[in-house]
Amino acid sequence: MGPRTREETLAEITDLRKRIVDDGEDFGEIAKEYSDDPGSGAQGGDLGWFGPGAMVAPFEEAAFSLPIGEVSEPISTTFGYHLIEVLEKDDARPKDESQLQQERTQAYQDWLQA
Repeated sequence: MGPRTREETLAEITDLRKRIVDDGEDFGEIAKEYSDDPGSGAQGGDLGWFGPGAMVAPFEEAAFSLPIGEVSEPISTTFGYHLIEVLEKDDARPKDESQLQQERTQAYQDWLQA
């Protein structure tokens, strides 16, 4: 049997999402069995923590906008189709320079008054 078409792959991943979301099957077990990713597939799809710029744009946009515990619709990238389940988020965000300067000034003022 030859390689799957994009349409066949999309149909399969849509079915896998349904099995996870509607039927309650485990995301990690589905990923172990069906993922073509040589790195994360064997890990149950676990990519670990990553920040902005670490993934291709469509994947990253979906991952950062997805609520914790939900499974994305199929995401298409140059690497193929993906399902994403966000388990945790780190709400730490880089601060802009003016915010950092205000915090430095406040810390200095607090130190002077101590």
